[in-house]
Amino acid sequence: MPWTSLVLVVFCMFACSSFQVVKSQPFIGFFAMFNATMATIASTSLLIYLQYPFLPLVFIMPFLVVSIGTDNMFLMLKSWRMTKKSSNEEQRYIYALTESAASLFLTSLTDGLSFAIGRVFCTYCAMAILFMFIFQVTFFNAVMSLCCRREVSGRHPVFCCYDTAPSNETKIMKQHSDPSFDFASIVAKYLFKILNPWPSRIGVFCIFIVYLFTAIHYAIGLPLGLDLKLLAPDDSYVSKELEAQERLFADYGGFCFALVRAENISIRDPIVRRDLMRLYHDLGGSEYSSPAEFWLQPFEKSRRGKKYSESEFSDELHTFLAKEPHLKFRNDIRFTMTGKIEAIKMMFRVRRLGKDNDAPRAEYMRRIMETSEFSGFVYDTSFLLVDQQMTTVYNVIIDVVSAILTMLSICVLMVPRPVSAMCIAFAILSVNIGVIGALAATNTRLDIISMITIVMSVGFSVDYVTHTTFHFVIQRDNRLEKCLLVMTEPILQSALSTAIGVSLLSFVHSYIVRTFVNTVFFVVGLGILHGLIFLPVLLDTIVPDSEYMVAYEPHQDEEESHYEDPYGL
Repeated sequence: MPWTSLVLVVFCMFACSSFQVVKSQPFIGFFAMFNATMATIASTSLLIYLQYPFLPLVFIMPFLVVSIGTDNMFLMLKSWRMTKKSSNEEQRYIYALTESAASLFLTSLTDGLSFAIGRVFCTYCAMAILFMFIFQVTFFNAVMSLCCRREVSGRHPVFCCYDTAPSNETKIMKQHSDPSFDFASIVAKYLFKILNPWPSRIGVFCIFIVYLFTAIHYAIGLPLGLDLKLLAPDDSYVSKELEAQERLFADYGGFCFALVRAENISIRDPIVRRDLMRLYHDLGGSEYSSPAEFWLQPFEKSRRGKKYSESEFSDELHTFLAKEPHLKFRNDIRFTMTGKIEAIKMMFRVRRLGKDNDAPRAEYMRRIMETSEFSGFVYDTSFLLVDQQMTTVYNVIIDVVSAILTMLSICVLMVPRPVSAMCIAFAILSVNIGVIGALAATNTRLDIISMITIVMSVGFSVDYVTHTTFHFVIQRDNRLEKCLLVMTEPILQSALSTAIGVSLLSFVHSYIVRTFVNTVFFVVGLGILHGLIFLPVLLDTIVPDSEYMVAYEPHQDEEESHYEDPYGL
């Protein structure tokens, strides 16, 4: 974490710099990281003070918060640089803040709500996003206001006490200060030239359909269930021992058992004892389990078919349990305070070890127990993972659908344009399908770990699509080109900062961290594709010109436009 923080601080300060010294804003990049750090500390401290559960997975949370915070910072800085120079620089900053405020509030709200749907880890993320938004509209806005004042007064970006002389700028710097030489603007213009013609749009839609079908194909084949070997570090002796156990001793594993409640049955009846022995052989008669130990089996060798009175059976049973080698069976029978049998236990040997056989074993043994005439249950430690597996798919579907519906409701309120809002929901769903398909292609299993990262991807994908959609609908003309010119730089900067933030985590030899890193990289890659290619083409194709929205209501004495037009639009 310290090394990642250092790399991110350097990157953000570099990304906020410019060829023109006076326009460089390295302190904005630094305090964006500081703002995210404060939000992380405040949220974690509050939840721990409230005695909320803490998991080691929460240590990953700062990397998410930093990426969301830097995304907002890059957008605010882009809005400031696009405003016109005027005599009233305070009003200029208000214009820049107003331009990005709705978009920042929308993404912070949707991010927080999408994480709030999850469990412990997601609760920490949602609380951190809340604190980060509060700090962003208070502390960070104050810092950015001071930095913008410094730029307007022409002072040095690092040594603020000194003025920056324009005469010292070289011709190369002046040339690069032209927006036409901006790398992000060049990329945006090329994207517009490529995506604007109708043949290109048809090609984009064909590529999108192929992408969607491929993602769905892989997502359907996503393996289910948690593999215990993956929970240990990659080089741990635990994972090696479990792997060797499955490879060398797969035919016979540990033990599982069945418990039969005996309050309403009379074991002194030979017919009941015969049915219990039949249940014992049925439960152990599959390829997934075999009989191991059951006290009734040696008891019946010399007593088969014999009927006892209650006192006779009690004396016979206690005599049987008091002699070797039957002393070990004393813990397999539970007696009540009056001496009656309350429950009995059957032991079975687990066969065919492996995560792929746990679910069939649980299904077979539970079905035999349910169809028998006895009341009870079967148990194995692997059944906990099987039960979790059964609920994981349901929880993933419910969480993702709930998150998307919540995002759609918020987007309809903030961007009250039905077609645009549906495009946002469709893009979020598309990104998440792609993430699930990519996880399946990299042999990631659908378990509690990947479920958390999938829900996390909903919050991440919101940033890319809502910023793009919002800046599309507020344009009156040349909507596709203006949207790309405004959003290309913040999206690329945010994606790069997110990738840098989690890249160092790839050196951690842990399945949990590796799944998290893969998910983030998949979301970033698919977010760029949707935010800069798929979604702008979709919006420009199906959104009518009537779906125009004013970013804010200006006062009557304000000018018509407060933004520069450096690209000739």
